[in-house]
Order: sequence, then C-alpha cells, then structure tokens
Amino acid sequence: MAKVFISYSHDSAEHSERVLRFADALRAHGVDAEIDRYHQRPPQGWTAWCEERLRPEVSSHVLMICTPTYHDRVRNQVPADEGRGVWWEGRIIHNYIYGAKHNERFIPVLFDGAPTEHIPIGIRNDAHYRISEFDLTDPGYEALYRDLTGQGHVTKPMLGTIVPLLAREALTTFPPLVPPSRLPSAS
Repeated sequence: MAKVFISYSHDSAEHSERVLRFADALRAHGVDAEIDRYHQRPPQGWTAWCEERLRPEVSSHVLMICTPTYHDRVRNQVPADEGRGVWWEGRIIHNYIYGAKHNERFIPVLFDGAPTEHIPIGIRNDAHYRISEFDLTDPGYEALYRDLTGQGHVTKPMLGTIVPLLAREALTTFPPLVPPSRLPSAS
C-alpha cells in the first residue's frame, strides 16, 4: 500500500483547504496520505514530525504541492519568520536526493495550469503531475494514482517465441580483390 506524505505551503486558507481535499481524496481511493492538518499538535513537535514523515521507512512517496510560495520558501527567498516548515522539509528532501544521487520518492504536483517554474530546480526535470480535479476522471490525478499504486496504464505483452529463419548458404568462391590485369606477372 502506498503511504504518502504531502509537503505544501499554507499559501492561503483556500489553498490549504484544497490540499486537504486532495489528501482526503487519496485516502478515499486507498492511498494512505498524511498531512499536517490531520494533527492538532504532534507530541514530538512539528520539526521532528516532518522529519519523521519524510523518512523512506515511513512514507513511500512525498508529494510536493508546488506553488510560487512553496518554491520561494524552499529556496529561502522569504523573510526569516515565514515559511520555516517548507524550508525545513525542502532541506531534508534535497539531502535525500543528494545522498541517493537519484529521485524515486519525491513527486512534484502542480494544481491546474501552474507552470513548471514552481517546481524546485533540483527536481524540475523529474516526472511531475498536473491535477485539476481529485477524482479518477482527471488525467493527471489518474496518472499519479497509477504511479502511487503501481498500476501501469498499459500492460506489457508476454514475450513471444523467436521465429527461426533459414540461413543463407555460405559462399565457396570469392571474386578476386585485385583485378587480374593488375596482378604481378609470373616472370
């Protein structure tokens, strides 16, 4: 079963509600989605809670909801007292990717028509998903769901049997490489 952690910025009350609806939809479709909104106050504190959720043994995937605010906070392009949670998560995510030298777990998600420039540069060229609606009729949501649940869009056919082909007969005589007129004389 896929266990995902959703990393996002609290851009606005509307955005936070939309991310909550996204997490609820994933859970309704059998994906064990985790989000800060499901907790009042974790006993270990928010920084330890976030770090724990980002561990590979806790979350098989981390969905990064990429917006201009998320991007700026990951890059620490905001005032020091703003967006510390996303900055913290971004540092941990970058360290996981750097240590592994590849990215299989961290998936950028763009809502609606958001441009790819909202994706942090370190994963901008990785696979990402554009989602408008949180149901399986939305092509982006369906593709993400297939990715998270290991359900490919196309089934690879079984490997067939090799067809034996007849070999051509070997040549027993070969034309000379040098024309006879250019061969050295026997005298």
